[in-house]
Amino acid sequence: MEGKRLADPDLHRFNDGADKTALYDDHGIVPLIDTRGRRHEKRGGPMRPLDPKRHDTIYFSGTGEVSCKVNPFAATDRERFGPMQFMGFEEERQTLKFRCPAAARGVDCHNREACPAAPTVRDGPYERVVRVPLERDRRVFLPVHRHSRTFRHAYKKRSAIERVNSRIDQVYGVSSAISSAPCGT
Repeated sequence: MEGKRLADPDLHRFNDGADKTALYDDHGIVPLIDTRGRRHEKRGGPMRPLDPKRHDTIYFSGTGEVSCKVNPFAATDRERFGPMQFMGFEEERQTLKFRCPAAARGVDCHNREACPAAPTVRDGPYERVVRVPLERDRRVFLPVHRHSRTFRHAYKKRSAIERVNSRIDQVYGVSSAISSAPCGT
């Protein structure tokens, strides 16, 4: 198992009690964690600064959506923040990579002067690129980014398997049979 990357069907949902960090770091098991507790909040809840120690234009939501503050004087978060384009997971750095929404999607950015990358990155085709380490928050930032097609596809498979397991449990009473079995059997 050591050194072997698990294939797509081997993606797992971690229980809250499991040591998720060790499962991924030691065994390469990629977590698929739903944000059930955050679904009631619009777009994952309030935006928080990615790096609270410095003044920056990059924020993230409770669902892991990384956004740039493109219009700081807008009335709503939807107008204020532009989601950054996900560019992939860098395994050697253990980071998720995101691209400036103005360069990626042509979003009209009213906050270019406040962007720390203004003097150095403006001329390139990618403009500002941000890397978010998984260590920032392992529950929010996953190796398979929650807002990517890969995550949605794998999560649908996981959900389908859980529905089948639930039906088996309901029809055959597997979990009640296991819980009522005497110890040692």
